[in-house]
Amino acid sequence: MRLAGWTFTPYDSAVYGLGNLVGDNLTLGIFGIFGLEFFTSGRSSVFVESGGGFKTMRGDKSNQYLVAGSWLGSGVTFRMGARIYL
Repeated sequence: MRLAGWTFTPYDSAVYGLGNLVGDNLTLGIFGIFGLEFFTSGRSSVFVESGGGFKTMRGDKSNQYLVAGSWLGSGVTFRMGARIYL
C-alpha cells in the first residue's frame, strides 16, 4: 500500500495546544502486511501477520518539527491471535 497526503499535527502540538507546527509538507509512506489465517472450525480461526513500512515528509528542512516528526509512523509489526466469527 502506498500513501500520499499531508501531515498537519506533530506529536507535541496536541500536547501543548498549539497550531500546526509542521507547516507545508508532503507526507509519503509505503506499508505492507502479509498474513496467514487458519480456520479451525466454521466460526473460528487463528492468524499470524507481519509487515512494516516507512513514512517520511517533504518540506522545509529547517523546521525542527518537520524533521523530528518525519519518521513517526515507520516501523515493523507482528501480530498473532484468534478470531471468532458470529
